[in-house]
Amino acid sequence: ALLASPGGAGGAAVAVAAPLLILALPVLDTALVMLVRFAEGRPLWQGGRDHSSHRLVYHGLGEHKAVALLLGIAANCTLTAVALVILQDLLLTAVAAGTTFAGLVAFAARLAIVTEEGVVLRMDAASSGATGRDAQQG
Repeated sequence: ALLASPGGAGGAAVAVAAPLLILALPVLDTALVMLVRFAEGRPLWQGGRDHSSHRLVYHGLGEHKAVALLLGIAANCTLTAVALVILQDLLLTAVAAGTTFAGLVAFAARLAIVTEEGVVLRMDAASSGATGRDAQQG
C-alpha cells in the first residue's frame, strides 16, 4: 500500500484501494459487529463473542479452521492489493476492488445470521432427540 502513489498509472484509485483491501477483513468484522449490536440494541462498546471468528465456529467450523479461513481471506485481499500496486491499471483496480467488496459483503451477510443461540438451539435439539424442525418450533 505504501508503494502506491496517486501519480502512478492507476492513479488515486490504486492508492486508495490498496490500503482498503489490506484492511478489508478488520473493517468488515468491525462493521458487522457494530451493525448487529446496533440492530439488537446492545451497547457497541460492550465486549462479546459475536465477531467473525466466533460466528464461523458457531456455524460449525473448528477454531483452527475458522482462523485459517479468515487468514486466507486476509491473504487474498492483501495479494489483490499488491497486484494492483504492481500492475497500476485503473480498470483492473475497479474490477478487483468491486469483486472483492461483493465477496466480503456476501460473506458478512452469511455471518450476520449466525448466532451463538442458534448453536445452543441445535445442541439442545440433538441432546433431547428432537428433530431440527421440532427445535425451531419450540
